[in-house]
Amino acid sequence: MGLAAEPDSSNGDKTPLLLSHPLKRTGTVWTAVAHIVTGVIGSGVLSLAWSVGQLGWIAGPFSILIIASFTLISSFLLSNTYRSPHPQFGPHRSASYLDAVHSHLGLKNGRLCGLLVNISLYGFGIAYVITSAISIRTILVSICYHTNEEEVACEFVDAYYMLIFGAIQVVLSQIPNFHNIEWLSVVASIMSFAYSFIGMGLSILQIKEKGYVEGSIEGIRSRSRTEKLWLVAQALGDISYSYPFSTILLEIQDTLKSPPPENQTMKKASVISVAITTFFYLGCGGAGYAAFGNDTPGNLLTGFGSSKYYWLVNFANVCIVVHLVGAYQVYSQPLFAIVENWFRFQYPDSEFVNHSYFLKLLFLPDFELNFLRLSFRTAYVASTTVIALMFPYFNQILGVLGSLIFWPLTIYFPVEMYLGLSNTEAWSAKWIMLRSLSILGFVFVAVDSLIMKLARLLNEEVTLLRDVRTKVEGVRDELCLIQAYLKDADAKADTADTSSHAVKEIHTRKLLDERGMLCKFCLVITSVVPRHRITSEIVNVTASIRKLYEDKHALGLTPSSEQNVAERIRYDLRMGSHFIRDDELVGVDYAKNLLTDWLIHGEARRTIISVVGEGGLGKTAIVRNLYNKHKEDFDCYAWITVSHSFKEEHLQTIIQTLYENDGKKYPVEGIREKEVDKCNLTQKLRDYLQGKSYMIVFDDVWEINFWECMEFALPADTNIRSRIIITTRDRGIAEFCQRSAPVHIHELKPLPADDALKLFLLKTFQFDHHGCPQDLNDLSQRFVKRCKGVPLAIVVISGLLSTKKKTVSEWQKVYDSLRSKFSTDPHLRSFYLVLLESYHDLPYHLRLCLLYFGLFPQDYSVKCSTLIRLWVAEGFVNENEMFGDQTLEEAAEDYLAELIRRSLVKVSNVFVNGKVKSCRVHDLMHDFIVRKCEELNFCQVVSKQQFGFHEWTRRISIQNIDKSAFIGNDQSFVRVRSCLSCGIEELSESVVKSLFSGFNLLVTLGLEDFPLDHLPEVVGNLLNLKYLSLRKTKIKTIPKSIGKLQKLQTLNLRDTQVLELPMEINKLVKLRHLLSYSFGSKEHWQHLLGFRLNGGIGGLTDLQSLAMVDTSTANGDGIIREMENMINMKKLGIVELSEVNGSSVCNAIKNMPNLCSLSIKAAENCGFLVLQAIVDPPANLQRLYLNGPLQRLPEWIPKLKHLIKLRLIGSRLAEDPLPKLEGLPELLELHLDHYCESEEVHFKCGWFEKLKELTLQRMNTLRTLKIDKGALPKLEVLRLGSCPQIIEGADAIQNLEALKNLYLIDMPIQFSYDIALNNPYDIDMPRQFANDISTPLKENTTLYISPPLLPPPQLTPPRLPPRRGQVKVKVLQDVASTAIRFLSAA
Repeated sequence: MGLAAEPDSSNGDKTPLLLSHPLKRTGTVWTAVAHIVTGVIGSGVLSLAWSVGQLGWIAGPFSILIIASFTLISSFLLSNTYRSPHPQFGPHRSASYLDAVHSHLGLKNGRLCGLLVNISLYGFGIAYVITSAISIRTILVSICYHTNEEEVACEFVDAYYMLIFGAIQVVLSQIPNFHNIEWLSVVASIMSFAYSFIGMGLSILQIKEKGYVEGSIEGIRSRSRTEKLWLVAQALGDISYSYPFSTILLEIQDTLKSPPPENQTMKKASVISVAITTFFYLGCGGAGYAAFGNDTPGNLLTGFGSSKYYWLVNFANVCIVVHLVGAYQVYSQPLFAIVENWFRFQYPDSEFVNHSYFLKLLFLPDFELNFLRLSFRTAYVASTTVIALMFPYFNQILGVLGSLIFWPLTIYFPVEMYLGLSNTEAWSAKWIMLRSLSILGFVFVAVDSLIMKLARLLNEEVTLLRDVRTKVEGVRDELCLIQAYLKDADAKADTADTSSHAVKEIHTRKLLDERGMLCKFCLVITSVVPRHRITSEIVNVTASIRKLYEDKHALGLTPSSEQNVAERIRYDLRMGSHFIRDDELVGVDYAKNLLTDWLIHGEARRTIISVVGEGGLGKTAIVRNLYNKHKEDFDCYAWITVSHSFKEEHLQTIIQTLYENDGKKYPVEGIREKEVDKCNLTQKLRDYLQGKSYMIVFDDVWEINFWECMEFALPADTNIRSRIIITTRDRGIAEFCQRSAPVHIHELKPLPADDALKLFLLKTFQFDHHGCPQDLNDLSQRFVKRCKGVPLAIVVISGLLSTKKKTVSEWQKVYDSLRSKFSTDPHLRSFYLVLLESYHDLPYHLRLCLLYFGLFPQDYSVKCSTLIRLWVAEGFVNENEMFGDQTLEEAAEDYLAELIRRSLVKVSNVFVNGKVKSCRVHDLMHDFIVRKCEELNFCQVVSKQQFGFHEWTRRISIQNIDKSAFIGNDQSFVRVRSCLSCGIEELSESVVKSLFSGFNLLVTLGLEDFPLDHLPEVVGNLLNLKYLSLRKTKIKTIPKSIGKLQKLQTLNLRDTQVLELPMEINKLVKLRHLLSYSFGSKEHWQHLLGFRLNGGIGGLTDLQSLAMVDTSTANGDGIIREMENMINMKKLGIVELSEVNGSSVCNAIKNMPNLCSLSIKAAENCGFLVLQAIVDPPANLQRLYLNGPLQRLPEWIPKLKHLIKLRLIGSRLAEDPLPKLEGLPELLELHLDHYCESEEVHFKCGWFEKLKELTLQRMNTLRTLKIDKGALPKLEVLRLGSCPQIIEGADAIQNLEALKNLYLIDMPIQFSYDIALNNPYDIDMPRQFANDISTPLKENTTLYISPPLLPPPQLTPPRLPPRRGQVKVKVLQDVASTAIRFLSAA
């Protein structure tokens, strides 16, 4: 290889644009055809099927022919301008379009033409870079989908392919000039023919397969005439701009040899090229429309992408890429020549510009190298590639630019140059025809390109700004539809390990939902400019949704209902329960005895015995044991395992089992062929059992409609002892059977601690005669505690430990890894599958609710009200399944009740009326939930052991994190939707600010007991926030930016230092719960503090809970009046109410028909609570708290038929109101605190028949307490406190038959001793004492005394006769020793 320089030489015959070396023109008509076809037939030919479809069968082909004729005329005119002054023999050549315009029309037109030509050529270069990258990506995506597993993410980035295309063009651009790219044009034109033939051939093949032709004369129908007009204009524009080649015609003509004259050759080449082009345009356009009709795609090849000929489509795309490689050079070489000619003209002596060097390459022709060419053309290619990278939608801009330059370059300049050269006489026929052609072309461009396309752009803009919300809702609906497939995906994830990862990915991408992208849209939908960003977001989400639909087919997912999902997983988990020995049944003696009594000694009739309990409690084992022992006591017996659904096949199984147990041959053929319908089987079973005693066990029943199938099949003969035993996890199934048969329900409880430990040791050391080593006792207790008394959990963990070494380190390792091994270890998996059965039996919305417990720490009791509000904010409540006027919160309560009824959630605490107050899940269920949350990316627990967020984290629970865990931690919260805090010690100011500023899409934020002393202003940026709890934080003020949270439903500020809310709170029109109150110096209602409002609350008409509003401000009366519009109010709390505002409160309460809880506290030294104006109180009022002096008891209070809780604090009534209150039919709790000035309180026989809790305190004048026999028959808790004058009443307490707990708090010492010394009790002190029993308490009553009473040391306790029960006294506080000495001396 060598490098040599060659000086430039001049020759009058060489082109003025290419001065690097002597020119030898060798082009022929066929090379010209190749150049033209390469430049004209681009990938746009594949869009003409859509254009023909818009125009119809007549107008479409006719438009192609007309525009082809205009193109041919234009090319004829332009070819005659190559030589001048004579078109064939003129000495001057115009080697480029720009040179021709400059020569014939002058400098001014030349400059305008130069601008338009350069824009056109440069724009085509950018468009080719983009189009080639799209074609390459299409090929790779198609190959990926058809050759790989469907769960592979077939996503490719266009930028890489643009760079590759650019690199190829850098090399090809070093070809010196247009004369040297003939071979490239030939290859490119062949590629054009190839993909055009493929598109046309596939269309014809589809027509043949269908057997008919699609399409119509009028074309594709549109929604309106205006839209049709726009689409027709666009179709005409697409056809018009797919023909012209005027900008490169003269460059092509300059390559032709002569003779014959260049213009004749060029005209012949134009005719051939236009004919070829028209053939392909008509073929592809017509065949494509005939194949697809109204569904004709914008790119013909995309219609065949999913067919069996996808490989042929891929080859066509390869041809497109190769063609674009050549087309890029065809449209770039003229621009290269223009720029390089200018440099040579300006710098004729520059070696850098004018000198060329030849590289001698092995086995290749010599390569001419010029430094100007190398640098400029490389920079040119780089610039087109960079613009393509920056503006991937440049093709749309190019369409508008093409509209602007079409008329001047294709019609105006050729006509003007021809008229000038030919000296055509003005107003001659030729002159008129050519001028008319020019004017017609201008009008066409003006109407079609400018008016129609610009109008369409404006229409699209308006549609974009107007329909963004509609599009977002459409995406939301698509995501909701995908939930049906996720139900099936859950089951697949547990039954096929190979697909679990793919299913997890489906969940992850769907979570871009569960509200992800919808929340992001809402952030930017409030202004015009950001809506443009939404368009690309919607495109991305739509692509993700398409990928989800494709993945569901790969995994075999189908839209599943809640009923059939559970049927997918059937594990034989009860096999071992059928073969448990008696000595292995630990701690179930009571259950066995009770069930045996019901089974054997019950009444002689059909009776149902139901054993209810969570999975793993041993229901099957206990019932199987009884079944084996007592089956011979009945004439007929059968054991049927039902599992998830009861079908007609189970009736056949019962009949078959009864026959076999009776020693008879089962008539299989007869039943299967003639009596397979439900009615015949029911009658046959009924006939068989008629007059016989039977015991039939239905094990593992899941559905309520089970009894509907069996009710009439099992006869209810009188005087015949028949038993139906059901084991189920759902108490509702047992209760449902009560409609037609007596039912005994035994709810199986977890084992007590002693029995649980006994079972654990029995199973763990059953083959070890030495028993449990001393050093493993502590770990044994911890394992048992972890199991929460569930026998199956104890057995499986014991089985695992029995295979391990009996060392502390080995056992500790097992304990620490229980959660991670829960679903994989063969010993533990059986219990995991038990829980999994219950999980899959849940409807999909209940699964979400159950998984939410994974956000709370293990063994954590969460308040039901908090949980319900979180579920509502998360959108778990399905509004379509609500009944009547049911609220979201009431529906969520039903969800929680269902989970409790299914034994999945445990009740931690209840209110006095039995309503659940707090709940939890047991430890192993919590492990299961956390495991499922990890599998499904539902939530992530962040703790000291594992700080950091997963890429797709949507919900986080921050537990036990100290300040150091956040230092230097730069986490992105952009995808987090929910955040709950359960224990953080300290945080820095910067971290607090970053937490609030980073959670852009947050929906729920629970920071209870969080180390937060102020709420940052940036909280207003959380526009999607629905739930905000700052309970037990140290914040003092709420920023005004709170008013931006337009979606907020719950704001909980309880036990904070917030005493005032900004007026912006009135903007939260969707607020449902506003809670802000605390207790001052003491936890007592006397010290209750509410919040003041600077503005009104009239806009908060959706409020259901409002507590506690301080009405002592100047606008207090106005605030109360605004409450009259809050018809949805259920819980209302008002503090610092003045006497003058009492009537306003009464008027507001009248308009609250759903009010359930009312709390009113009077302002100090402001007179009485005036509440007499209420005539018809809210019918559903259940809780009433009145704190303040009353002149008399309001007459409407005794009318409250549903009142369950009443507190009268500081009422100071002159007359005891008990005679008026005793008739409240549902009252369960009565709290009387300084409620009257009476010296005697007397509860008469028959009073307060349902009351369970009674409190009497701060009764300064009370001297006598009387409780008649028959009074307070169900009272379980009695609290007496701070009654300094009381001297009589100790003996009255013995009349409380149901009393369980007695509290004596700050009572006179003598009164306390009257009760304590007359009852035996246990006390943690050196010795015990007791006197004669004069006023004994009932057995099993617990006595609490505060301060505690210590017995005088000189008294010796006498020996007492044994009692059935024993009263226990628990000491709560120390008592003054002086009081003891005084009492001892007495």
